[in-house]
Amino acid sequence: MFKVNSGMFKKGYTPWNKGLRSVPLLAGAKVCKRCKKELKIEKFYIMKSGYASHLCKECSKCVAGEWRKNNRERMLAKNCEYREKNKEKINAYSRNHCKSYQQKNKDRIRVRRKRNYWKFIKKETSQNAFYARIRSGKITQKPCEVCGTTKNIEGHHFDYNKPLDVIWLCLKHHRLIHRIEKDISKGVSTPPLDTTYSPANNVNKTLRAS
Repeated sequence: MFKVNSGMFKKGYTPWNKGLRSVPLLAGAKVCKRCKKELKIEKFYIMKSGYASHLCKECSKCVAGEWRKNNRERMLAKNCEYREKNKEKINAYSRNHCKSYQQKNKDRIRVRRKRNYWKFIKKETSQNAFYARIRSGKITQKPCEVCGTTKNIEGHHFDYNKPLDVIWLCLKHHRLIHRIEKDISKGVSTPPLDTTYSPANNVNKTLRAS
């Protein structure tokens, strides 16, 4: 049971209140509403109000994972919206993080590059050959084959043994294609690209056939 102390609870928050969802940080133990286990207060996340969550940390992780799995499209849309509104902030953070990480982990990065050199040499060689032809003018960039935009266009390789065989995608849909390929390799079903631009169907068919 909880130890009740005057001034310990905010108004309306009492152990005998049926609507109680949180208990103060001062309490020594709490029962998780999901697994029904009585655990120490350290096993619960502390909210901004200073009260412990009604779910333990393990149950909170499970609930969050289930929500992400069932609301994948909504989560991706929300993430895209946030990135669009905070581009400068995200880019500045990424640059600072990369610099600090490289300075702190020089030996680790050197070992990893040496280990993965032959694994990614084909990919790097193929991309270098492709972009060298773009710089020389032998290949001209085309609009995105999904949405039709001409901004931030990149070439996507389905097979790195064929460096010049690419489809043209904007940065947003290039990332989405890689995410779909990753899901397919894991056996996860993926919805079709949400677009009315006609070549999108060809992109989806090519993805699922590869």
